[in-house]
Amino acid sequence: MKKVKIYTPLILLIALLAVWVLFLGYGNQKNHPTINKFIVKAFLEKNNKSNFSMKKFKLYEFKLDKVKLRGNYISKPGLFNPSEVDRFHEDLANWMYSETIYTEDVGEKTPVDWIAHGGYSADVPEVPASFRHFYDPTRADGSRHLTDDVNSKLLNWIQNKFTNPNTDGVSWAIGKSGNFGVLEHNYTWENGKLFVKGALEEKDAEKRKALMAKAWRSLGETLHMIADNGCPSHVRNDAHPSIPFKMMSYFGNPDTYEEMMAEFQTSNDGGLDEFQRGKVDADLALKFEKSATIRDVAHQLALFTNENFFTTETISGTDWKGNEVKPLTHPDYVYNSPKLSAATYKNNYYRRKIGHNEVLLCTDTWFFSKYPVSKTYPYLDEACVKSQATALIPAIKEAGLHAIRLFIPELSVKIISLSEDGSITGEIIHKTDKEYTKTIRYNGLVVIKTATLDELGKLEARDGRFSGKISPADNAWVHAEIEFGGVTVKSEQQKMQSAPKKREPVVAENYELDFKIYAYMHYTNGHDMDDQQFSKSDYKLIESPGTGGSFPGFQISKGGSFKGKLFDSKHEDGWVEGEYSNQRLSWLKSHMHFTWFKQGGAKSREQWIDVELRNIPVDYNGAGDYGIKFHRDGWDCDNLRPDPEFEKSIVKIKHRIKFYPSGREVSFDYIDFGKSEVQGCKDWKNMWIPRSFVEVSIGYNNNR
Repeated sequence: MKKVKIYTPLILLIALLAVWVLFLGYGNQKNHPTINKFIVKAFLEKNNKSNFSMKKFKLYEFKLDKVKLRGNYISKPGLFNPSEVDRFHEDLANWMYSETIYTEDVGEKTPVDWIAHGGYSADVPEVPASFRHFYDPTRADGSRHLTDDVNSKLLNWIQNKFTNPNTDGVSWAIGKSGNFGVLEHNYTWENGKLFVKGALEEKDAEKRKALMAKAWRSLGETLHMIADNGCPSHVRNDAHPSIPFKMMSYFGNPDTYEEMMAEFQTSNDGGLDEFQRGKVDADLALKFEKSATIRDVAHQLALFTNENFFTTETISGTDWKGNEVKPLTHPDYVYNSPKLSAATYKNNYYRRKIGHNEVLLCTDTWFFSKYPVSKTYPYLDEACVKSQATALIPAIKEAGLHAIRLFIPELSVKIISLSEDGSITGEIIHKTDKEYTKTIRYNGLVVIKTATLDELGKLEARDGRFSGKISPADNAWVHAEIEFGGVTVKSEQQKMQSAPKKREPVVAENYELDFKIYAYMHYTNGHDMDDQQFSKSDYKLIESPGTGGSFPGFQISKGGSFKGKLFDSKHEDGWVEGEYSNQRLSWLKSHMHFTWFKQGGAKSREQWIDVELRNIPVDYNGAGDYGIKFHRDGWDCDNLRPDPEFEKSIVKIKHRIKFYPSGREVSFDYIDFGKSEVQGCKDWKNMWIPRSFVEVSIGYNNNR
């Protein structure tokens, strides 16, 4: 009994070292950081392309290798958290491993390097991490953690001495803690999003950088979990620890895939490069694209890996000779897929078509120098590992780039007003989603630049809004931008008009005003008699005279506040009044009455129109020497939805038409503001597709 007590610490440490070596997924020293860099590269290849980027990021620019951020990093690995080390023999651990607990230091890294470092730091401290990086997608939620008993005598004994944390790898990475000690797990997905939100709401530049260093490391640790879900043993409940001793039956049963993937990079940093060039399964890629949460991305990848790949200990099915093959581990829980019987057996290998790849699932042949020697229980050899990696690494990359898509919040920077004297206002808008459910209100620097990247000024935003004055630049295209942790978000470009030129006095004493309202309108009824037709509902135009008709338009007074009237005649009468500036038409009210006559003098039709409009912004081209135009489209084509401001701009329409000689009348009922104009947005060059709008033009010189 004494001897057992004396050697228990030694046995325990040997076992813990074994746990560390191969309970973990792809090697954390090289494999995981390399895979994280593959993911970042794949993400950047889909973005930084303006309109050809992922839709969410068409106005984003990513410089993830250009900026340096200061934060905490793991400088030395360790077996335990500080809170747990008193449970074990610290001196013996230090003697065998050199460090019992890990060490953190402060340093600077680029965002890419922080993400890569997260691939390494997710496995530190090694012992707690080794039990929390498994996720079986075929089991019920809450039971997806590691439950497999180690298939080796000593480690099975020592495994039973630990309390199972009952935490799966996805929940652990996202932010749910287990019950194994007080674990200092700060760099979770949920904390990472809090770091991002905090950085965007932090006005101090240095504090923002520190928060983004934490955020990128948190993303890196989550991508470690994504890579684990693309590792068969981690999604098939296959415990696989070992240490490199000869007595393997006592010390472990390593996973062939993981060991060889680590070996490929032992003496060659580019040892995984050949595997990232494969194509991802198209159906899987579509599932990632539709995923709205990181949990869904992780689950879809785990399902793909579980259903398509064996580990040596979970091979099952009927072999080519008709013999039933049972898994070596948890034979009471056999996976439905893959199966040997569903694979093609050719040239000593079981093969399966997975997307674009034919994958070698396993072999039942011992080889000597590539020559077959004898048949054996199915297992994975180097050819199988390389074949699987060619399908799995691209799948991990695709899942990872969508994890990054979900991690970076959707922001838009908008210039609301821009005057020729340099006065500018704008806002930064955050669109909430299933990951970022609380609105982010940006605080901090906003830089205004020209299209040639000349800086015109710097402003401070508060709670998502900014205003101030910048250096005027005649007829220059300008944009506003914000930056956080190597990510820049820009506004659409807007033209800064040149200062108004001194004009000769306008010859005409009055200005001229026209307006148009074009939308899908419903009337009380249609009309088809009196040799006249009028449909009950369609895209219709309500307009003032002077926009192309046979009657003259409104003559109005000069100045920001105006009144005017139509030329009095037996054909028309009416009035208009309102107020405008160089930025917007504040309001407009109008009444019009028109009469049409047949040859011989009899009436054919009469119309009465009352209109009230509000808050219509200046047209894209702004004011010119000959007038100014105000315009608002009915649809927001950037987001493919009705613009709610369009409905607010049309305060009132009353329109009554009387047809002669029948005397029948039709009256305006309502506008269908929700009528889809998606096709018009997508095919904007096709002028035959109707698009709703409201437009008001004021001409200075009356020289039509």
